[in-house]
Amino acid sequence: AAAVRATLDGENALRGLAFTNVQWAYCGKTFRVDAVVRRIMNDEGVMRRAGRTVALAGVTCGGPAHDGGCGRACPLLFRDEWLEPSSAGLAEPAVYEQYVRIRPLSEILAGLDRDGRRDGVMFASEMGRFAGARLPVLRTVQPIAATRWRRARAEWFILAGVRCSGAVLGGEGPCDRGCGLLWHRDWLEFEPALRAAPAQCLGGELDAVARPGLEHHPFDVVVRRRLRDVERRRDLRRAEALENEREHL
Repeated sequence: AAAVRATLDGENALRGLAFTNVQWAYCGKTFRVDAVVRRIMNDEGVMRRAGRTVALAGVTCGGPAHDGGCGRACPLLFRDEWLEPSSAGLAEPAVYEQYVRIRPLSEILAGLDRDGRRDGVMFASEMGRFAGARLPVLRTVQPIAATRWRRARAEWFILAGVRCSGAVLGGEGPCDRGCGLLWHRDWLEFEPALRAAPAQCLGGELDAVARPGLEHHPFDVVVRRRLRDVERRRDLRRAEALENEREHL
C-alpha cells in the first residue's frame, strides 16, 4: 500500500486515474491480468485514453455498498505503476449460488420497445449471442447507471463472465472498460439456488456461445435497423427545431 500511495497526487490519482477507496483492500494480493485498457468512456459519457492501465480478473467495484457505486460491477482499473510481477498463488476463485439460463432470443425481442429497450435499458446486440446459455448470477443491480444515475424500474442482474465489449458505441468506441451487462429478470430462467460452486465451472459453456464467428448474428441487424430509426427521428426533431427558430427570427 505504501508503494501505491507514493505514486498518488493530492487527489489520490495518477495521471488522472483515481485509486479508489475500494482498491486498497486488494493491495498485497495476486490476481491475473484480465485486459489491457486503452480507451474508456468515463461516468460523464466522455471517451478518454488510458495508457499503461489494466483490469484484473475478478476485481470489480463494490457497487452501492462502497462509495455509492452504480452496481454494474465495473472492473477497477490499475495503472502499471501500482502493480508488480508475482509468482504467488492467485486469490481464491469466486463462488456462485444462483444460475440462470438466458431465454431464447425471439422471446427477448418480443418484449422490447421500438428502440430496443425494456424498462428503459437497451438489450445490446452482443447480448443476443448468449441466448440459451447457462450462466451464474454475479449480483442484483440496484440502482443502475446508464447515461445518468437513476433507479431501476425493474429487477436487473449482472451475470458472471459476460461483459460489455464497447461495440455498441459504434464509431465512438471501442471502450475497454468492460462493465457488466444488465439483464432483465424476464430475459432469464432461474434455476433453484444451489450450493456455492467454484467460478471455473462456467468456462466451457461460455466458450460454446461466445466463440468467434458470431459477429453477424441476426440480432445485430435488428438493432442496427432500430438505431437507424432512432437517428432518423432525432434528425427530424432537429430539423423541426431549426425551422421553428427561423420562424421566430
